[in-house]
Formats: sequence, structure tokens, C-alpha cells
Amino acid sequence: MLHLYQQCRPAIGCSVLISALLFLLLPTTTNSFSPSLPHVVESSKASTLFATKGRTPSTSSESHYLEQEIKDCSSIEAIIDVCKNSGRNMSPFHVSFCWNQLSWLLADGRNVKLIQDNSELLAPLLTLTIEKCRRMNSRVLATTSHRMVKTSLKSRIPIDTKIWDSLEERALAMDSYYSKDISNIVWAFSKVKRGSSHLFDHIANIAISSIHEFNPQALSNTVYSFAKSGHSSPELFEAAAGEAFPKLKAYQTQEISNTLWSYAKIGHSSPQLFESIAQETIQKIMTFETQHISNTAWSYAKMGHESPDLFDAIAEAAIQKITVFQAQHISNTLWAYAKLGYSSSKLFDAAAKEAIHKIDKFSTQEISNTLWAYAKSSHPAPQLFDAAAQVAIQKLKHFSTQELSVMLWSYAKIGHSSSELFNIAAVVSTHKLHQFSPQSISNTLWSYAEVGHFCPELFDAAANEAVKKLNKFKSMELTDLLRAYKKSGHALTPELLDAEAHLKGRS
Repeated sequence: MLHLYQQCRPAIGCSVLISALLFLLLPTTTNSFSPSLPHVVESSKASTLFATKGRTPSTSSESHYLEQEIKDCSSIEAIIDVCKNSGRNMSPFHVSFCWNQLSWLLADGRNVKLIQDNSELLAPLLTLTIEKCRRMNSRVLATTSHRMVKTSLKSRIPIDTKIWDSLEERALAMDSYYSKDISNIVWAFSKVKRGSSHLFDHIANIAISSIHEFNPQALSNTVYSFAKSGHSSPELFEAAAGEAFPKLKAYQTQEISNTLWSYAKIGHSSPQLFESIAQETIQKIMTFETQHISNTAWSYAKMGHESPDLFDAIAEAAIQKITVFQAQHISNTLWAYAKLGYSSSKLFDAAAKEAIHKIDKFSTQEISNTLWAYAKSSHPAPQLFDAAAQVAIQKLKHFSTQELSVMLWSYAKIGHSSSELFNIAAVVSTHKLHQFSPQSISNTLWSYAEVGHFCPELFDAAANEAVKKLNKFKSMELTDLLRAYKKSGHALTPELLDAEAHLKGRS
């Protein structure tokens, strides 16, 4: 089978005597493009789980025996044997506990390979999950969903849609959740890009009614998961903002960063929340990890929320930690300063020096955004621009049309010449012109004219493409396009001459 419902891999290992206590602990990981993945909400005590409803064995002793048998499994095969031999007597809790044990066993790479090489291995557990999910309570559903996600991520094998459909059906049937379970369930569904808008709406309504029960971690995780899934819920975000105010001092740095990122990513404006967080962040910024620093700056810039004191503090922290900034952190931080019009010569100088050493690790978007930040801020960095040109030349075919036009604009705006880059970019641009937006066409030709790098073939092809899209050009874009032709000495086509005359008539 191609999906985890049909393919699964095992894990070996580690002592599991304490795993019951760790049952609901969700470890933190990071994502290179998104903010840090949230800490998953912890369960208070394992006994809370053991006392839940939905356990079907006929006697308490039988239930305890099954629980102990699962706990004692030191291999994936042993867990699956329990599922095969005792599946009929298992409660939803026992199924969830199997997933919990499995996720810990997958810390051993040999178990990961075992599942990848034996696509049918986990089929009995997957089948039991579908059969038992109809009687899962919120805690068991949350734990099962989370551990399934961890298994899928570690094995790089997707969970079959039938499983998620069954879990979603069960989630929709419940109208009461603990706050911890809400944040864990939406995290799981958002992580695997599953869950209908109906599910997120349903959980949002429940969350709003119980928002006062959420601690900082649950608040942060919940809005993060909604933003990650791209599901907008204005009422939930408003309620979460209101609940966050009196609890901000208890927020950990990752919870602050993820909260800001969530509101910015979903585009939900909350000026009071951002202002309050700014004051709290200034006090804690030196304890922020580099990704959290970067995400914080990006979030304020994305929302257009000015906070000079915060950005002064961010600059100081970033300079001290710049050597451990990854490429994305450098790019996003500089972009944020340029976007809000803040200047910090010391930060830009330190970042340029560090970026030169890491430029080969920059993605095409990160190259484009970083150069744009220096150009927009009018901060020269000739060595960085030289190094970026060499790397960009090797990656030009991977640049999107917008990234390409922004990069060329940056070289022209800062006045930095790179003949080799512009020559090769002209060839690439000519072949991609049909994908260029009017703004990208205008910016690209303006860049070539501004640096005095004339490419007749590019200008001819751009004229033909511009004519096709004339009705989509904004006045300023058309004006810049016409100026580029005049400055380069390249003759205008009759159609562009007509467009020029029409533009003059309007003015």
C-alpha cells in the first residue's frame, strides 16, 4: 500500500517503563520556513488518561493487563502482535497507547527503516484505529492524532485519508473538549494538511466558548495551527487576543514568536495585542532563539505594525547572535527592517558579513529578498552583491519571475553592476517573459536601462509581451516601462507609442 494505512514501519526500542507518564508530551521541532513548531500541550498526569471513558475490556484487571502488555513491548512487531491477538478486547485508549509506544520506538532509525520496508506491517493497528475511533473521547482522539502525525513524519509515509476521515468524523461528533485537546487536535490536522473547514469551524466555536481555560501554550498552539492550515477564524483570533493580554508575562519566547507569526500569517490585525507583546518582547529579546527573533521582526513588518523600540532591541540581539542565524533568519530580518523603513547600519553590516559566508545556502527567494532589503534601505554591500551574483547565476533557472525581477531591480537600485549576471538573466528572462506580470516586466527593463546594460533581444521580446498585457499595466508601471525604452535608446513599437500617447492624454 502506498499510504501509511497500507504501509508502515516499525521501531525498536528504548525503555518504555516511563512512557505512560510521557504519553501526551509532544516534543518541539522546528520548521525552516515557518515559525518553530509549537510545544504540544502536556497532559497533567498519566492517571488522567487511565481514568478516561471508552475503555471496553470487561474488567479492570483485563484493562490493566492489556495496558501493561503494550507498555512492555520493546519492538514494533510486539505491538502489532498485541493488536492482532487482543484487538477485540482493546478500548480506544489502548489503541492510542499503541500509537504512543510506537512513536517512541521510532526514535531508533532501524525501526523507521523496518516500517518503510514493510508496507503492511502497521495495517492491524490502522484498522483498529478506524474501528475504535467512534468511541474515542477528546483526550484519546488528541493523543492518537498527534502520535500518528509523529509516526508519519518520522517514517515519511503519509497516513491514509480513510484514517483522517474517521478521526474528523469523530471530532465533529463531539461538542466538548479540554483546551489541551483542542490545541493538540488542530495541530495534528494542520500538520498533515488535513481537516475540512467544517472541522476547524466546529473546533473554533468550541474553543471560543472555553477560551478562558486556555493557558499560554494552548492559546499559542491553537492560533498557530489555524494559521498554518490557512483557516481564518476572526472570532477565535479576537477571543485568543483578549485572553492573551493578562497572560503575556507567562508566555515563553516560542509562544510569543508563534503567536505573532500566526496573526501575521493569517492577516488578522490586532494592534493592541502587538503593542502589548512588543513591550513584553523588549524585556525578553536577548533570550529569544534566532528563529524567534526573525519571526518576530517578520510578523510586525508583515502587519505593517511600527514599533521602533522593539526593532532597536531586535537589532541589538540579532547583532550578538548573527553568527548562528540561518539564511532564512538573515533574509527575513533584513526584509522586515526594509519593509518598515527602519535603518540599522550595524545590523546590516553584520548581516552582510555573515550572509557572504552562507550565501550558497540561501534559497532563490532569500537571495532576492536580502538584496531587495539592502537596495530598499540604500545600504551598500558590494562584497555581498558580488557573492550573491555568483550564486544566483548558478540558480537562475530556479528563480521565479518575481524573484528574478526583484533581484535585478536591487542591483540597479543600489547601483551595483554585474555584467555576467545581467547577461545570463536576459536570456532566462526572455524565455520566461510570458510568465512575467506587468510589474515584473516594467521593473526588469527599468533595471537594464538603469545600469546601462542593453540587450536588444530582451527589449524586443518584452515589447511584444507588454503589448499583450497593456490593459493590465498600472499607470506607474507603464510609465517606467516607457522610460526604460527611452533611456536605453531602444525604439518603441507602434503599439507602445500609442500607449505613450494615451498616457500623456490622461495626464
